[in-house]
Amino acid sequence: MNTASSSVITAKVFDALINGQEADRAKSLKSLNDSNQKINRPHLRSLIIDALQKEFCPKKDKAEEKEAAWIRAWLVDALALINDCDSRAIEVLKNCLHSDPDKWVRYWALAGIAESELCHSEELASDIEKLTKDEEPLVRKLAIAILALQDDDCSTDVLKEQLSSILPNLRSTEANQDELLQWATLRALRMVTISEVVPLLCEIVDKPHKDFDPTYEAIYALGRIQSQSPYAEKVAGTLVNFVSRYRRAPSKDGLRAAALTVLGNLKARSSSSILIQELTDPNPAIVREAARALEKVAGTRIAVARIVEIASEPNHLNYLEEFARALRWMDYKSVVQELEVAMLSGSSQQQEISRTILSEMGGITALEKLRVSSDVTKKYMDALSDAEAKIRSLFETSLKEARLGFTLATLMDVAVFTIGVVLVVLSARQTLLSEGSLDNWVGVGVTGVTGVLGVIYGILIAKPRQKVRESVDHLMYLKVIFLAYLRQLHQVDQAYTRRLLDDETLTYEDINRFSTMVGTTMHHATDKLIQGQPGYLKQLPRNRLQRKKMSIKSKKQSPISNDS
Repeated sequence: MNTASSSVITAKVFDALINGQEADRAKSLKSLNDSNQKINRPHLRSLIIDALQKEFCPKKDKAEEKEAAWIRAWLVDALALINDCDSRAIEVLKNCLHSDPDKWVRYWALAGIAESELCHSEELASDIEKLTKDEEPLVRKLAIAILALQDDDCSTDVLKEQLSSILPNLRSTEANQDELLQWATLRALRMVTISEVVPLLCEIVDKPHKDFDPTYEAIYALGRIQSQSPYAEKVAGTLVNFVSRYRRAPSKDGLRAAALTVLGNLKARSSSSILIQELTDPNPAIVREAARALEKVAGTRIAVARIVEIASEPNHLNYLEEFARALRWMDYKSVVQELEVAMLSGSSQQQEISRTILSEMGGITALEKLRVSSDVTKKYMDALSDAEAKIRSLFETSLKEARLGFTLATLMDVAVFTIGVVLVVLSARQTLLSEGSLDNWVGVGVTGVTGVLGVIYGILIAKPRQKVRESVDHLMYLKVIFLAYLRQLHQVDQAYTRRLLDDETLTYEDINRFSTMVGTTMHHATDKLIQGQPGYLKQLPRNRLQRKKMSIKSKKQSPISNDS
């Protein structure tokens, strides 16, 4: 541990306890139990003891004592948390428990002891026992709760009896008049977890109260229940019902916010639905607690995915700004990363919703993510479009060359046919005009036979109409295969693009898988091209018997033996 940095952190914690705001003091107390904090506990303990004995000891002046007592309460709470069984610290805590004139100092000293291992110490057992008869109900009830924590049945029964008197259907006139004891009991249970009284606390939260409302203290008492507790599901169900029941009661917003905080601590999956509903509440405090609770319950990744999914529904499209405001209360960087993933991997509607929410969230990181994602996607898609255009151009060039060759062959056939017809006509004319000599008849015969052969070749052998039809069909077949090949290749490219723009590293196995897809698509297209050749169909067996013989022959020629 770095001594210099440890001393600086220790000094900051001590200064926050004395001069900080309430939030700073609470944060400093929380850091005392954090093992990652580099706090010099012996040094901080010495600073607190000196401050309690000198600067913040009890004062005679009431105004000075009021300020000193408030700071003294924070200091004794911190001292109890870092006591580490130090004899000097324990002696100071004992003096505060028995001789400090301020009830809150005695209460917080006892509360700190309850949260530390000192509550089970035999050294303080008699002191805690004496405090069960303290004249101040706040201190007395907390001492009883500590004894109940140590499996003292009498103390547990006292707490149960006091809680039962709070319930409307069990109240007596005397209980109605002693609300201070009821409040002190609930306040004590905020510091100590007694599993036996959890059902009574749930019943207090469930039932409405007219005059004295103990719900706030009861909710925070339930907040001490751990997520692994067998009562966790019951507590979560009670709080979910409470939040749902008072959604349209603004006067209960403070209680709802407290219930949402406890739901986050319980991490009950069953509360996710109600937490998402609370994200659109007009009260920012409710939205903040619901967002933080949802992040604890489901985690940032699942929370963002659920919000995007619900925001994509038609009846929630008008709440995008509210969802964006709620996401600001979660871990900002993680939310931005998850929205970026949703922009690339979700459906088209979810991608648009994610982009809108990200722009609504604002911030340099969010805008930079949008800009980079848009630029990279645009450049990659432009490159794909250029490559596709080149392939199309090459294909069109090949088609033009094929058309040119087909046209040339057709013209040659037409020329042969035309010449044959001309020769037949000439031979007929010569026959009519000749005088009948042998030479003339030979010339007429040669010319006529040549012409007839040309006509026969043009009509029966060349078959220009059939060739035209076959050529057109073949060209159409080639074009259909090519378009299907482009379509499949484009789908693979789109999948590869989304995977490439993902936050996760692209592994060799991923690249090999996409390469295999491209190769399979190409081989499939070439097989179809081979099948589309004019002579291919003639090579196929024409009946079932021939196909069966070819199948048996191919099996016999296979190099793999039957045993393998």
